[in-house]
Amino acid sequence: MNPITLFGIATFAIALGWAMGTPLPFGVAVAVLVSVIFVWITVNRVDGALKSGRELEKTLVAAGSVIAMRVSVSAQGAFRFCWLELQDSVPEGAQVRGSSATFVVGMLQAGAKWMYLTELTRRGVYRFGPIRVRYGDLLGVHARSLESEEHTDIYVHPRIFPLTNMNLPSHRPFGDLRTNAMAFEDPTRPAGTREYRQGDSLKRIHWTATARAMRLIAKEYDGSIVPIGTIAIDRNPQNYANLDDYELAFSIAASLLVSGTYFGYDIGIQLESSLAPGRGELHIEKALTMLASTSRTEDTLAQQLATIRTSLSWRGTLILITSHLPTDVAALLDIFRHSGHAVSVAVVGKDARADVALGAASNVCTAVAQVRNEEEISALHFITLRY
Repeated sequence: MNPITLFGIATFAIALGWAMGTPLPFGVAVAVLVSVIFVWITVNRVDGALKSGRELEKTLVAAGSVIAMRVSVSAQGAFRFCWLELQDSVPEGAQVRGSSATFVVGMLQAGAKWMYLTELTRRGVYRFGPIRVRYGDLLGVHARSLESEEHTDIYVHPRIFPLTNMNLPSHRPFGDLRTNAMAFEDPTRPAGTREYRQGDSLKRIHWTATARAMRLIAKEYDGSIVPIGTIAIDRNPQNYANLDDYELAFSIAASLLVSGTYFGYDIGIQLESSLAPGRGELHIEKALTMLASTSRTEDTLAQQLATIRTSLSWRGTLILITSHLPTDVAALLDIFRHSGHAVSVAVVGKDARADVALGAASNVCTAVAQVRNEEEISALHFITLRY
């Protein structure tokens, strides 16, 4: 009810009291006039601009994390006598502890703040927002609403389990990454020739160059110290016994990635897009963000692997995580191995399909491992079958 209506009621009450000659309508008129004055004061004290925001410590967290969401509204203008209702939009799958809304009454020149907790149990990208705000004067004569355009995306990566060891096989005995600071000379990386030096092994002599130069010539090799691996995950849920096994594959990948970098491996990842092998905190953050935002696919595993071969590092190790290894995929992995790549397969699950996949992988791959549940990730160990 606006002030003009209230003023009309007061005028009618005065006229009625005058016509009837009784004081009751005059009392009603006085009360209504007081209300008109109060409404005029409060309405003119609720004017200005409101700006909402959201604060949190980090936007990349592990599955099962509980994060604190701090929502605030700052006021610019006159908000002396008013009420304010704030409601944060929470995405599906986020479990709220407490309330994602608050109600404030009074003088709001300093704005309003509140905090609630939310638990994110599953891997994925959660978008919080917008923040909805309703406010008005104390009598509810004028109520307004607004909706912020701000959104906050939180990336929830798979759970990470530290591995006790990393034993990924490589076709190169001293690693895959060439380096100038030679910890070892890699005999699979010839780099040229030089004069024979006393103490050089006979295996080092380049006999063809020796015959041509009529003096002893020795081979030189590049050094290599860092193994390189690329992780590929079967992203088709139909190839797993259940969704828990599907998510277990992502936990295995995240654990291999993080632990591998600390064990001195350069680890890349191949999903919807690819991330070149690398190390360091920034590399891990990029990879975990990819794991968090990766969506499902209906492509067969062979179709998923079709684009991987061109992105693999030269003679690098392919680490495939799946629960299903059909004949065409086994043949493709055999081609990878004969092309100079070490191929390791981590089989997920404990059903008959996983057992068949483990047997197929044993026939064509360099190394195999099986992980039945999260408790076995830390003890993940690849059994080397061939080089």
